[in-house]
This record gives sequence, structure tokens and C-alpha cells, in this order.
Amino acid sequence: MKNQERAISALTGMVHGLFMATQALAKTHPDPKAFLHELEIAAQLGLANLEPHPIDDAVIVGFQHVADAIRKAARSAE
Repeated sequence: MKNQERAISALTGMVHGLFMATQALAKTHPDPKAFLHELEIAAQLGLANLEPHPIDDAVIVGFQHVADAIRKAARSAE
């Protein structure tokens, strides 16, 4: 495996780990509505920070996919 492939694999693992931790937090947060509210703010800020940069559409799609999955986890806890 080349260094670039190893770096991508490592980043994929880190993102997956953060995603799972955030889902656990969403499902166990004492105030799911407050968590959802903060998540919405963070998602909007995150997209706003990405927009001015020349990035691949896949980055936006991935960002939205993760945010939607975390919202779903938080809503299931309500």
C-alpha cells in the first residue's frame, strides 16, 4: 500500500470513529432537542466554512450524509 493510500485509509478510520462517537453522544445526550439545535448550528457553520473553498462535490455530500445520520440518531433519542 502506498503512503497516499495509507493516509486515506487512516483518515477514513478517524472519520468513522468520530462519526460513531458522535452518534453515541446524540443517542445518550440528556437533552436531545438542545443537542439537535447545536448540531444544526454546527452543520450550518461547517457548510459555510466549506463553501468559499474549491472542494469536490463529494466533500459536501459526505458532510451532509454524516450530519443527516447524526440528526437521525438524535431524533431517535427524543
